Amino acid sequence: MKFLVFIPFILVFTAGCNPQDAANMQRDTSRIARDTTEAATNAQLVGRVGAVFTQLKSVDMSGIHLEAKNGTVILGGHVRSASQKAYMQKMAMEIRGVKAVVNHLRVIPVSQ
Repeated sequence: MKFLVFIPFILVFTAGCNPQDAANMQRDTSRIARDTTEAATNAQLVGRVGAVFTQLKSVDMSGIHLEAKNGTVILGGHVRSASQKAYMQKMAMEIRGVKAVVNHLRVIPVSQ
C-alpha cells in the first residue's frame, strides 16, 4: 500500500524526461560549468594584475579599472602621464596568463 502512494510522485518526476530533455540538460550544465570556469579564470587574472599594479609605487590605482576576458586584460580609467600609461601596459603583458592588453587608459595630468 505504501508503494502505491509513491507511484504518483515517480510519474510526475519522470513525465518530462525524454532523451532530448536529458541532452538539453547536459548541454546546459556543460555551458554553466564552462562559464563558471571562465569567470573564475578572468577574476584570477584581474587579481594577479591588480596585485602587481598595487606593488608599483609609481602607480595610483584609485583611478584604474581592470577587466579580463579569455586572457585579454582591459585597462581602463585614468593615469597621470603617457609614460605611466605605456608602463602599465608593458607590466600587464609580463604577467603570467596575460595574452593581450587593451589599453583604454586616459591621460589626465595632475594640475599644479
